[in-house]
Amino acid sequence: MIGKQIKGRGFRGLLNYLTSKEGAELIGGNMVGTTPRELAAEFRFSRRLNPNLSRAVYHASLSLPKQEWLSQDQWNSLVEDYLKGMGFDYNQYCLFQHHDREHEHVHIVASRIRLDGTTVSESWDYVRSEKLLRQLEKQYGLEAPQVSESGKRAPTTGQKRRQMREQLEYFRGERNTAPEPTVGEKLQDAIDQATTDELTMPQLINRLKDTGIDAKVSYYSTGRVQGITYGLEGLRFSGTKLGKAYTFPGLQRHRGVSYESSQDEEIREASERTPVTLVVSPIDKADEEQHYQQLWQRYNRGIEVTNRVTRDYRVSRNAFDDGLSQKEIELMLMAESPHVQWLERERGNEKARVYATQVARVACQKERKEQQLSRQRQRESQLEL
Repeated sequence: MIGKQIKGRGFRGLLNYLTSKEGAELIGGNMVGTTPRELAAEFRFSRRLNPNLSRAVYHASLSLPKQEWLSQDQWNSLVEDYLKGMGFDYNQYCLFQHHDREHEHVHIVASRIRLDGTTVSESWDYVRSEKLLRQLEKQYGLEAPQVSESGKRAPTTGQKRRQMREQLEYFRGERNTAPEPTVGEKLQDAIDQATTDELTMPQLINRLKDTGIDAKVSYYSTGRVQGITYGLEGLRFSGTKLGKAYTFPGLQRHRGVSYESSQDEEIREASERTPVTLVVSPIDKADEEQHYQQLWQRYNRGIEVTNRVTRDYRVSRNAFDDGLSQKEIELMLMAESPHVQWLERERGNEKARVYATQVARVACQKERKEQQLSRQRQRESQLEL
């Protein structure tokens, strides 16, 4: 079950929108009115109890996977449990069900102002909502959302193929160790574990540093936050690369990490910290070369081809699927590729470098084309809906 929450200022506009959808039904709540005009008039009662609260409107949507459904009575029971768990225990609310998509979903409109004049706290509400939804899924026999639905970017097709191939090799006895998760998956899991409780953005960065992850927040020249990146095992990922829940705003929205601009100085200091498991001294040229040699050996494992160019391409694809940039792939090829070493001996360093650049570019471009086609298919499917 997927939950989304929005706070707003106007009841009437939201109610007009929700009732304008084809097949929209008012299926529950604790209010007498049935039209947007009548419901908005009722909501004015609680609004007068705290006129200084600017965002009194609470709008939440709850969605089920395509293969699941609930009766209207079950939806009413679940929503009542959800609102109570979120602190809406003495509040006006109404419940709408929409049928404009393949999956079942409902919309809750509630006043954040209780009938005793107090206000429902919005502190950590995204974290509280996610925990509550997992409990309600068990209570009502519903499935938890897939990884990609929870804000995680799912593994690419190439990563899935590599993991399946390595798993098969392990079962056949062709490799001694089970396939490891990708660096991106390790980062996702580590961030998930680090955000199970309430914490601020500086605390999260320091917590990740203590586990060996080099989290860094970057800023524009204007002082506004640009984004967050994560480094592990010699690779660096942007939050977007890992999924929307791992971006700077996504950490706040999906993981409940709190951020205020007054924390910026503390965030900068935390970002400059060296992760505890990394060597403080700078990497010299020999260490860098060894690092890229080890990367080659990792992504070359299990590739059984005799053609050196084909091997370079497959190694590069494995590396790109695991998050390496085009430049890092070039350096890896220059450090360890047998064909690059042959080119250096026979035709010179420049020819070898041009070849490495070309192989890395082709490996990355194919993935970009696949991503473009995937986005195009998604847009077409949305238009069909």
